[in-house]
Order: sequence, then C-alpha cells, then structure tokens
Amino acid sequence: MKISEINKIAEREFGEQPSSVEEIEEGLKQETYRLKIGNEKYILQLSDKLDEGDNGLERNIKAYQLLKDTEVPVPELLTEELHRYKDDSQEWKYYICECLAGKSLESQMTPELTKKSGKILAKLHNFQSYDEAGWLLPEENGFS
Repeated sequence: MKISEINKIAEREFGEQPSSVEEIEEGLKQETYRLKIGNEKYILQLSDKLDEGDNGLERNIKAYQLLKDTEVPVPELLTEELHRYKDDSQEWKYYICECLAGKSLESQMTPELTKKSGKILAKLHNFQSYDEAGWLLPEENGFS
C-alpha cells in the first residue's frame, strides 16, 4: 500500500497524518506498519483479501479482546472491529492497535528467549480448550 494511502487512513482514524510510517516485514502475513502520531506509536495491519476465508485480521482482533485481562501481553485496540478503506483501484480491511514495546526476535533467538516465549505460548494454549483441532475461527463471543 502506498504511504499516501496510509496517511489517509491515519487522518481518518486520528485526525492527523503520522510523523513517520515504517513497514514491518518480519514474520507477518498481512501488510503491517508502525505509525508515529505525536509521542505515541501504533500498529496498522491491513489486508486486501476481503473474502471470509482469509480471517487473519479478525482472529487477531478477537484474540486481543479475549486475552485483554490475562497475563499475556496484548496491545490495546483502537479499532475494536475491522474498518474498510477503498482507494481508486483496491479495497482494504484494517485495524489499528497500540504498539507494544519490543523487537522482532526472528533472527536472534537464544535458549533463554525460547524458554520465555514457550511460557507465554503455554498460557495461550491453556487459555481455552476445544473439542477438535483446527484453525481458530472468530465468532461473536470467542472462537470455535
């Protein structure tokens, strides 16, 4: 997506354009950008795959909502549901959340970081159990 389009989304949501826009490329399936507005940083995540078969953004939002009051650190959502943006040639769905402090560990994992990550992953896996295995599908009050 063009920076000019990201600026339009930010202006719609925040009433102003970001002072900086940084694309985040590591380990993500959707287009993801870090926006700086004032002294705060936010994450804008977008997808041009609008069909129901691609619900990665929806899963993210629902997971953040469900895990909000747990020990698992999740960002605060500025958009509690997906919003839509259409430019001249394409339509996008997106959400915006706060940017949590941290950095990608994709290329620098250590045994200690692996152990800490595993503890958080265990909390995620123990959060809720399901009758069958498969992709989590977002529903109004949770997942199936």
